Amino acid sequence: MALSSSSAAPVIDEALYSRQLYVIDHASMLKVMETNVLLIGLGGLGVEIAKGVILSGVRSVTLFDKQPTTLEDLGSQFFLSEEDVGRSRAAASLGKLRELNNYVAVELHEGDLDEETLSRFQVVVATNLPLDEQVRINRFCHARGIRFISTELHGVIGSIFVDLGNKFEVREPIDEALDIYSIINIDRGEKTIITLSEETSLKLGNGSLIKFSGVQGMEEINLLAPVEIKRIDQLSFSIDVDSTNWSPYIKDGVATEFRPALIMDFLPLEEALVKPKLQDFGLPKFDKAQQVHLGLIALGQFHRENNRFPTPHNAEDVATFLRIVTDLNEARHIVEEIDTAFLSIYATLSTVQISPLAAAFGGIVGQEVIKASSGKFTPISQFLHLDYTNALPANYLSLDKSEFDTNGQNARYSAYIKTFGKTVMESIFKQKNFLVGAGAIGCELLKNFAMIGLGVKGGYVQVTDMDTIEKSNLNRQFLFRSDNVGGFKSKVAAAAAKVMNPEFNVVAHSTRVGPDTENYFNDAFMGDLDLVTNALDNIEARIYVDGRCVTFRKPLLESGTLGAKANLQVVVPDLTVSYASSSDPPEKTFPLCTIHFYPYKIEHNIAWARDFFEGTFKNAIDNVNGYIRNRNYLASLDSQSRKTKLDVVKGIYETVVSHRATSFRDCVIWARLRFQELFYDRLSQMLHDLPLDMVTDAGIPFWSPPKRAPTPVIFDADNDLHLDFIQAAAHIRAFNFGIKEVENRDAIRDLVRAVPVPEFNPRQKVFNGSADPNQVADVAAAAIDEDFSSKLPSPAELQGYTMFAADFEKDDDSNFHIDFITAISNVRAVAYGIETCDRHKTKGIAGKIIPALITTTSAIAGFVVMELIKVVQKKDIETLNNTFLNLSVPSFVFAEPEPAPKIVITPTWSITLWDNLSFVEPLTFQEFIERFDKERNIELTMITCESSLVYAFFQTKHLKTEISKAYKSIKPDFQGTFINMSILGRYKETGADVELPLVRYKVQC
Repeated sequence: MALSSSSAAPVIDEALYSRQLYVIDHASMLKVMETNVLLIGLGGLGVEIAKGVILSGVRSVTLFDKQPTTLEDLGSQFFLSEEDVGRSRAAASLGKLRELNNYVAVELHEGDLDEETLSRFQVVVATNLPLDEQVRINRFCHARGIRFISTELHGVIGSIFVDLGNKFEVREPIDEALDIYSIINIDRGEKTIITLSEETSLKLGNGSLIKFSGVQGMEEINLLAPVEIKRIDQLSFSIDVDSTNWSPYIKDGVATEFRPALIMDFLPLEEALVKPKLQDFGLPKFDKAQQVHLGLIALGQFHRENNRFPTPHNAEDVATFLRIVTDLNEARHIVEEIDTAFLSIYATLSTVQISPLAAAFGGIVGQEVIKASSGKFTPISQFLHLDYTNALPANYLSLDKSEFDTNGQNARYSAYIKTFGKTVMESIFKQKNFLVGAGAIGCELLKNFAMIGLGVKGGYVQVTDMDTIEKSNLNRQFLFRSDNVGGFKSKVAAAAAKVMNPEFNVVAHSTRVGPDTENYFNDAFMGDLDLVTNALDNIEARIYVDGRCVTFRKPLLESGTLGAKANLQVVVPDLTVSYASSSDPPEKTFPLCTIHFYPYKIEHNIAWARDFFEGTFKNAIDNVNGYIRNRNYLASLDSQSRKTKLDVVKGIYETVVSHRATSFRDCVIWARLRFQELFYDRLSQMLHDLPLDMVTDAGIPFWSPPKRAPTPVIFDADNDLHLDFIQAAAHIRAFNFGIKEVENRDAIRDLVRAVPVPEFNPRQKVFNGSADPNQVADVAAAAIDEDFSSKLPSPAELQGYTMFAADFEKDDDSNFHIDFITAISNVRAVAYGIETCDRHKTKGIAGKIIPALITTTSAIAGFVVMELIKVVQKKDIETLNNTFLNLSVPSFVFAEPEPAPKIVITPTWSITLWDNLSFVEPLTFQEFIERFDKERNIELTMITCESSLVYAFFQTKHLKTEISKAYKSIKPDFQGTFINMSILGRYKETGADVELPLVRYKVQC
């Protein structure tokens, strides 16, 4: 039963939900945590929805399903086992679903679905119910304001229907950060024209809404309600507001994108079936939505007349279904022309559920539940119909019926045999797959691999991940439980997947994949594989694995998520481009001068705060320990720049001599003096050297946007933000010195009031901004002439003295690291007139946390495995789908992969990126060169082996040496089976330089 409401406000466990909270804000999360959900149906599709909703943190989930467990259920319902056969699916799943999240009450309803039961819930989700039952339940829910979602899966075809009632408010329609633009000028007139800083390019179009703030002089514009813009160019726009009589613009200000709430009205199912709103994919290859809609209605009528669904591959049932389809279409004109073949597949697979599409639809529906609970993001309006019939074998309807008959064997995989046939499934059973990564996507893939039987008969799945499990992983990496924290992800995930399918042949590794582990994941390992699936979270590793797949000509399935967005790329030898052909953009960085001197965004301050943390609490301490342990430490700095060496020596001196801490009081004193230095003295010096009225050599005011002139901060012990800085800084300093006795906040306030602070006196010119306003040199820091090294105690005098460097750790709330970053960046924000940032957002930016949702992860992993099934069948490129999801909009884009382009080497020789030349017989360099000359009319000019130059036209040392022997004389520790050789040459007929394809040469010794 649903839980009764409680007056106690829920408390968010930020350690558990941290990644989710960067997509679903705290206010939305609180709404989610107050939601009671009824889930009807616990087959493969239902359990996927249950998993996502429970991990997302709703208040309660009540399960309803009286269907007894069958052996076929084991192929998609991962929380059932052979011991559960005969038990109700809901009851059998209850215990394992409860393990997913201790904050969510998971209950079982064994009575009827009467109106009294339905009225206890805020959201009702129905899976694979007969259409008449869906209509009955929805009619009641719509009238009572209960959010209703239904979904059904029929083999490779699925549908979702969403009814969130009338006047449903969507507070934030999309998972995208608001655009913010720095203003440098505003021209008054009947139409007001706004000019933006060159560092910000206008992305918004006509009709977008903007809100102004921080404008100095023209204060009237700050009071405007959100107003529509008319784009002029990428650096200016106008608004239809007469500002003729307004005050003149002086400086500063930002224009922030404004997204209004949406109000949506939903039809009840009974009406929506007649007047459907269908999700538009915008691509001809997904034009079957109307056919699916016709099939959905016909299937409801078939069940009404027969009290069952069609039997798989039963010709009589299919014929009956098609007669219903024809009669319906004649009466309602749903489609112009009935696709008989497509609807025959719809009927024949009407009772079948397969794990990959259950995962995909389960993830999508799970996100719709979160939308229904919170009003965060745009719901589906109202039908989503999707088919994956292109994953079926060619000539599907013409295949002999015996192809789909299990003959009482392989019952666990019977749904897949009914869907894809024995021949395809035998290939899947033999596959040898390498899964790189066992995090969120990795867990979902392992589950799907186990369900479909990937590698269970003569094949295998090898999985590797060097990371260990953290608490924050438990919210979206569903194979892990709290008692697994600290264990290797790959090993725990593999063991959990093995429980789901005892036949699953999975081998776990905890070794990183990279150039330094090629002796581990060696040529023999790669050569034995059939395909590779990536579940990685960084571009460098993705590019490396992609390169290995190109070298060894292995298909690669590459995927990733970012909040509500996800993507999938299919990489197939000879057919498509590789991942590296168009990889993800590099991580955004900021100019150093902006970070250190001219911040205008909170992100600049947080980047500066991280640099300060590393330099002060880690690097400086490492330098002290290095000095103590290595008597030649100072001499080792001679290779560094003079400024760097002076900074290191000065830092050691200040740490062990002038500011050495022996008590927590010393740490408070140090923190107070650093506050004064950072936020009063340094900023006062900057304004002394670069006054507010300063102009550049070009006659432009130096302090022009986006630059902001700082205001020195006067410390106030009663200012909570100031005290936050002192408290956090003092605690981390105490950790550095191994001081255990610390004080509480009130005691710190009393201590800091008593700290004497030297009066500030301007020094010689420190900041020089006149020659180049984009560059500032801290002259004082570079001109430290005092010989601090002569004042240092000798390393012998410090023997036994150990300091403790603070390695930045974002997920430990007791270490004050995030508290310090938040405080120092916000004090600086106040000084520069930048909007401050709460601790949660600061943690996300400073910790480079990737926003993540279990729902998105589940959905994209399901689509990955559907593409894997196509790759196993060696499908043509026209059937493959690169996939781009944004569950917040929602948007589903399926595009054909880009084909591998031909590269012309010579007029008679063209290649693609997949072409490499293999040589297995022993050759000297001379013989190798002559081979190209004779066969390709190419004169080789340079050869590198694994990035080492081994031959050039001006260097003939190794000409008569066998290639692998020559290479091992340069790299004696090389242990690979093949050497990768990059070659440059000259086409002799024209003299044109050519770059040849990769050459793989078999090691001979």
